[in-house]
Amino acid sequence: MFSIYTVNGRTFTGPMEQLRNVKAMSASAASRGTNEESPEHSLENIFDNIPTDYRSGGHTPDERKSSGDQATQEQKPTHSYDVSNDALNSYKSMLAEDNKREAIYHAYQIMSPAVIYLSATDTLEQALKQFKKHPFHMMPVMNEQLQLIAMLSRKELMEYLIDKNLNPVELNRSIAQVFVNEQYPIITSDPVTEVRRIAAVLIEQKLDAIPIVDNEGVLRGIVSRTDILKCTTLDPPLSLWC
Repeated sequence: MFSIYTVNGRTFTGPMEQLRNVKAMSASAASRGTNEESPEHSLENIFDNIPTDYRSGGHTPDERKSSGDQATQEQKPTHSYDVSNDALNSYKSMLAEDNKREAIYHAYQIMSPAVIYLSATDTLEQALKQFKKHPFHMMPVMNEQLQLIAMLSRKELMEYLIDKNLNPVELNRSIAQVFVNEQYPIITSDPVTEVRRIAAVLIEQKLDAIPIVDNEGVLRGIVSRTDILKCTTLDPPLSLWC
């Protein structure tokens, strides 16, 4: 099961087949692919070109905790996600008896639970530092109530800063001012969604990752292309049948 979130909350919930028919998709979705970055536009080179006065203003998550800053934070890892029997039984009831093969793997079994997120109030400079620190292609953006309101991609951020010539004024703008609006809807997946369907949506929507959000709207983790590849190579019993 998939959902679409905007800054105003959840606007769609349904299976992959209905998701394909949703026309109000973000125009930026097609730009969030895995295109290779040229050396001159690499994140490291961009970071190195930030004026010294603006490079000193950022904080690591630990520094922010100690200083009371509510900017970028790291959630404590949740080592497991307990799926209700009702959710599993509901999914199983959708399967035809004669199509039974192997156990199907779902999002909650392969997702990365220790989610590092950005705050909507973080500056673009702070976001840039987090992308330099971590190897992720996309990071979730949370509001003060820790609700998912956007997904920011490394490529998207880099292209914006390059276009603005690393203007110090732009570096001090917040993520909310630039990337959080109704034109940037987020595709999410339910924890009990099979791997093959998530892989199909990643390909069709040209995404690097999908946030996993439960029925209460709580961000539980992220499934990336890398998570799926690791699962298929390291876990031979994985079934991709749905």
